[in-house]
Amino acid sequence: MAGGTEFLAGILLFFGLGGRLITVPLIFTMLVAYRTADIDAARQIFSNPDEFVSAAPFLFLLSSNLIWLYGSGPLSVDGLIWTFMAGDSAKVQAKLQGAPTG
Repeated sequence: MAGGTEFLAGILLFFGLGGRLITVPLIFTMLVAYRTADIDAARQIFSNPDEFVSAAPFLFLLSSNLIWLYGSGPLSVDGLIWTFMAGDSAKVQAKLQGAPTG
């Protein structure tokens, strides 16, 4: 179950599609990973934060939280869809060509 979630979410995040939505199951998966595999690191979050930060799930949890908070960005598929839905197709063309949109 966790492997399928990480695989599908990884593909969607690579293309920037559904970034905020797909990170919720990833955050849950990483919290379960801390609970099952790195419980000692999770228990020492306040007494020894270096161990918590150096645990394997930390970077995945951090990146998932950042994408959940800030979104996928303007060059993602989500960003292009939102720009196109706003009715400004000239900005979409400029983003795809790498020109500044102002």
